[in-house]
Amino acid sequence: VLSSPRSARASVRLVVGAEVPECYELREFPTDVMDEDPELREYEYIVDEDNVVLVDRRDRRVIEIID
Repeated sequence: VLSSPRSARASVRLVVGAEVPECYELREFPTDVMDEDPELREYEYIVDEDNVVLVDRRDRRVIEIID
């Protein structure tokens, strides 16, 4: 996650369909994971608290939240 104030992120509620703010650094899935599931190449992820948040890399929209 980028070095932005935690309070700025705390005020954002990540839900399916929401746009992920720029204060979150999106990460690519590891190559071995994408090799197993090539569909993941279209997505990136962030970890928010204890959840993995799947994000569409084209428009930064939340696709799925895995807890």
